[in-house]
Amino acid sequence: MLDQFVEKLPEADREAYKAAIKSAVIITSPEDVDKLFESHPTVKSVVDSRISRKYAEIEKKYQDEKVPKLVQEKLAEELKKGQKQPWEVEIEKLRAENVREKQKARALLKAQEQGIPSELVERFIGDSDEATDEALKTLGTVLTPWREKAVKDALAKFGNMPDPKAGDLTGKSIKRADFDRLDPDAKMKLVREKYAIVD
Repeated sequence: MLDQFVEKLPEADREAYKAAIKSAVIITSPEDVDKLFESHPTVKSVVDSRISRKYAEIEKKYQDEKVPKLVQEKLAEELKKGQKQPWEVEIEKLRAENVREKQKARALLKAQEQGIPSELVERFIGDSDEATDEALKTLGTVLTPWREKAVKDALAKFGNMPDPKAGDLTGKSIKRADFDRLDPDAKMKLVREKYAIVD
């Protein structure tokens, strides 16, 4: 079709126009449009830049409008699940350390009152005043008989001495039930020998 017009041009210009026509794109169908977008570098770069700009606009709009809502929804969902924020976990740690220090001071004071070695206190600190007191009370009831036995064992090395009773320097004693069964002469003898009567 364009060949008719080229024939009307002067002979010297015909070759230049034929070359220009060959590089020209003639679009007569949708397939020609697709071919133009894929093959022509100038058209391809213009279309790509427009697509990139449009994509950037959509991305910005999504970031500005949708992302904050999604983040808030996710946070609300996490809070419903019971998961704690990092700062909440840190506050709980600090509170636990504070309680532990307070209970340690209390335990050292109570241990000193009960005569419990302070080296053992660290293992018997509770989460509350009651728990600490109960743990130290239990420790004290366990240590007291052990301590008494250790003292008796140490004294046993110096000889077998009877346990003295209050006001009884001789260490001699008799139970009241046994004393009551004795006849009056035996009772008098025990009193003269300074036997202590114990209930």
